[in-house]
Amino acid sequence: MFTALLDSLKSAGLPSACGICHRFGQEAVCSSCLEQFAQPRHRCSTCAIALIDTKQTRCGACLTLGSVLDSCHAAVDYAYPWDALIQRFKYSDRGDLRAQPALAKRLVHVMRHSAAQDKSLADALQQAQRSDWIMPVALHPERQKERGFNQAHAFVKNLFPDHPHLRSDLLLRIKNTAVQATLPRDTRIHNLRGAFIAAPLTACLLKGTRVTLVDDVATTTATLSAAAQALRQAGVHQIHALVFARASHA
Repeated sequence: MFTALLDSLKSAGLPSACGICHRFGQEAVCSSCLEQFAQPRHRCSTCAIALIDTKQTRCGACLTLGSVLDSCHAAVDYAYPWDALIQRFKYSDRGDLRAQPALAKRLVHVMRHSAAQDKSLADALQQAQRSDWIMPVALHPERQKERGFNQAHAFVKNLFPDHPHLRSDLLLRIKNTAVQATLPRDTRIHNLRGAFIAAPLTACLLKGTRVTLVDDVATTTATLSAAAQALRQAGVHQIHALVFARASHA
């Protein structure tokens, strides 16, 4: 409840506390926490998993299996303390949606800080601005009704508030799948098969275009890949992905 109150105050434009250490200040996440927990990571260019060898540009899985994504970038690892921040954002402190705008701004603040330290992420954000379409990964209507909002849409509209072609209606989720995090790794791709389609009435708008997909978290990139596959079938030429956090395992 305390963090929900602080985030509600922040969304109202009042001074609040750092989303991580809760020290009061003017920043959504303080410089000390950013310095400690948001250091740049060398990542695979097509799935954003962190790589140990800085000479590698793609991970072994992407080299072996390929990727439907042209690129994928992440600001931070899905680990402490960002995992807890994302959970508060996604579930809005047990239904207190008043806190949600401030939580979205915290994620964007971290994303922009990371881009200032990481040229590849900065280039990805600039590339997204040039996209024909920017779209959040869709939630199934039942899941969105249950949650009260689409966290990917809340994130992306704060990340790119002025983009003229930010659309949440061009990609539809037609299959209410089990939550990916609850499934074993080898069943996640099968779980998402046929989960997304390009909206039939507007699919003609996608042919030959460049799309940036945005989500809050990529655990295995199975969700991003399933969404991207639906866009490929609609004729999208390039698909780039941006996520706030990427899990450290495939």
